[in-house]
Amino acid sequence: MQIEISSDPSELATLYSWLRSDRDLLRTADVTASAAQSGTMNAVEVINLVLTHVAAGANFALAFEAWRRTRRRPQPLTLTRPDGTKLTVDPDSPAAKEAIIEFLSK
Repeated sequence: MQIEISSDPSELATLYSWLRSDRDLLRTADVTASAAQSGTMNAVEVINLVLTHVAAGANFALAFEAWRRTRRRPQPLTLTRPDGTKLTVDPDSPAAKEAIIEFLSK
């Protein structure tokens, strides 16, 4: 799965750092980043998340929820499954965590 925050690339970098520091998530998922084109100082362009265990979706949703609470103005993020199906999550929505879990469970 890929994770993007197109409205503010610096937010994607903070999310990537947050996910890489979450031990529960890292036990059930591989988290990597793809850098943007040259000339952008290797800014994170997309986060790649490979779910290696059935609990990984819930772990990601919990990690996202914890990160979201630390942000002053969280930006919408888009999740893209390998089949191209996308979900744009409004981080201000109280149902964001549940929407992520449902999306990842399909």
